[in-house]
Amino acid sequence: MEPDSGLRDIHLPESIGWWPPAPGWWVVVALLILAVCLVLFWLVRRHRRLSVLRAALGELGRIEHHCQEGADHAHLVGAISVLLRRVAISVEPRSLAAGLTGQDWLEHLDGLAGGPYFNNTLGQQFIHAAYRPVPDVDMDALLETSRHWILQVGSRGYRA
Repeated sequence: MEPDSGLRDIHLPESIGWWPPAPGWWVVVALLILAVCLVLFWLVRRHRRLSVLRAALGELGRIEHHCQEGADHAHLVGAISVLLRRVAISVEPRSLAAGLTGQDWLEHLDGLAGGPYFNNTLGQQFIHAAYRPVPDVDMDALLETSRHWILQVGSRGYRA
């Protein structure tokens, strides 16, 4: 070939740039963003559930302290019942737990924790203690059962 023939030499195409990325990278980025959002959502839910659990156990500890100081047992049984209702309302829609009373309330408590906690003689103290002049209440058993119930409801992963 003659050097002055008017033909140009072979030239290479420009190198491929990094932007815009290939469609596969867009999918990877979208999946990463989705994964980060799901992890953050799970962490926020977990934190809220654990904060409700810690607050409920703290309140139960204060009730137990009042019990040891010799406070009125009928009043303390009422305080425990209110605490359990507040926990129930915090882990499920308000309409399911707010209006329940008596045996329905005890059955709901057991259903919420997935076990027989209050639908027995111990739970009957919630129903009858307020109406007896000197209630015969096993406060130690009631406090311990309430503590186990709160821990069970907190560990089941309900919305919070």
